[in-house]
Amino acid sequence: MSRRLQAAVAVLLLLLPVATSCRKKRPIPKPFQLPPQAAPAKPAPPPPLERPPVIAPAEPVAGQIPAPEAQPLPPPPAPPKKKAPSAGAQVPAVSAEPPVPPPAAPTPQLRPILSAGQKQELERLFNERLKRTQGLLASIGSRQLSAEQNDVVQQIRTFLKQAEESREADLLRANNLAERAEVLAQDLAKRLR
Repeated sequence: MSRRLQAAVAVLLLLLPVATSCRKKRPIPKPFQLPPQAAPAKPAPPPPLERPPVIAPAEPVAGQIPAPEAQPLPPPPAPPKKKAPSAGAQVPAVSAEPPVPPPAAPTPQLRPILSAGQKQELERLFNERLKRTQGLLASIGSRQLSAEQNDVVQQIRTFLKQAEESREADLLRANNLAERAEVLAQDLAKRLR
């Protein structure tokens, strides 16, 4: 070996213990653990209550006014008696039915405000869906249907009726109902092909 290499190895061997001794070894920290909890102890029952001592009534001292004794309250006065109607007086008829409350005012519903163009577009869509759905129902009407398929046809008719009824009051709802009816009718027509 060359002298340089020997000198480098010697220096490294001398520095190795010094380098390792400078570093302190730290213990590896343990993960934090909660101490085990004992079951909560039941609270001790409250001490029994002692009866308060009975104090004997003191004899009145001269010059003192005795305390008034507690007296029970008098009964409430009797309701006034109703006079019997005379022979000529008419007795109002008492009905056995409870009075009918006035009908509650309908709750206002929140709806989007539609422009004239949007209303026209919804009307057009509604009319197209109505015609298509009625055409599909007409093509299905002559076929023999199962009980489930008859239920679907009834549901389609119900949606169409509800759509017609809500057309004036809520065009958006009417359009949604017509769309549901159309989707059901298209699905039924596909299954029957």
